[in-house]
Amino acid sequence: MPSTATITAFYSFVALTKIQSAQVNNNFSIFRGHIIPVDPNTATAGASGTYDLGESTHYWRGNYLQYGYFSHFSTVTANPAAGFLSIYAKDDNNIYKRTPAGVETQIASSPLTTRGDLFSFNTTTSDRVPIGSSGQVLTVDSATNTSIKWATPGVGTPTIVTTSGGMTVTISHDYCIFTGSSASTFTMYAATTGTKPVGIKNKSSTVDLTVQMAGSDTADDETSWVLPPNQTLKLVPDGTTEFNVF
Repeated sequence: MPSTATITAFYSFVALTKIQSAQVNNNFSIFRGHIIPVDPNTATAGASGTYDLGESTHYWRGNYLQYGYFSHFSTVTANPAAGFLSIYAKDDNNIYKRTPAGVETQIASSPLTTRGDLFSFNTTTSDRVPIGSSGQVLTVDSATNTSIKWATPGVGTPTIVTTSGGMTVTISHDYCIFTGSSASTFTMYAATTGTKPVGIKNKSSTVDLTVQMAGSDTADDETSWVLPPNQTLKLVPDGTTEFNVF
């Protein structure tokens, strides 16, 4: 057996060269570990899967593999050297990568288990958002692992204001109802506030209700509308200076 000190050069293979795996036996043992182990599924080989394929100063690069085998580790505590990334299998049958800083991340695995699951991420790794029920919508919820979940949408309650006098209509109002016996004025919010519609009803049976636009706003080119008794007006702002009347 030659001394390792006598090895002064390595043979360089040309592209697509096929090489035969070296077989390990009791006589040859392991020569500095710099061998290609025989596939244990097809030929006799050593019982251990820990053969060293090169010291830290020898790199394998430009490799093309059809498949490979990873031996399992219960725990991995050693970190790779700076500039390297280690990849290994653990006893949970998943593949992991580890950085020189000791950060371990699971790779090559999907958490999805059920039709309709969503692929998401928690604070450390990939995670599953289980499928919801019919009628549910995707909702942000920071209390869940992924900060999203399926939830049943809430049913909004309209804001209805009933008054016997004048008032200023705001964008938070859905319906404003006048019930007074003296002529009064409802002043609208600015059309630039948004595009939310509002309904106004004059429920009085005797007097008119004036609906006044704010500033230079108009409603179908009018700065104000007179709403007769028992009539309803629906106003939809366009987000600029105009309300559409329905």
